[in-house]
Amino acid sequence: MFGIYALAVLAALLTVGSLSDYVGRRPVLLSAIVIQAAGLVVLSQANGLLELVIGRILQGLATVLLQGSGGG
Repeated sequence: MFGIYALAVLAALLTVGSLSDYVGRRPVLLSAIVIQAAGLVVLSQANGLLELVIGRILQGLATVLLQGSGGG
């Protein structure tokens, strides 16, 4: 599962890493919080591999959004 997270972070860094430069920090930070919460809900309710993968992808995306906006 850590490999999925690492791939999600890499893909997100290449695509949305500088998103806050275009839309501002506040919208990106709020989006990251919502995505992180969604990832936690998916992981807490996971019944199989697919849900675990989706949860880790959401966590990776949220992490990149937080880092890219200077929040972490």
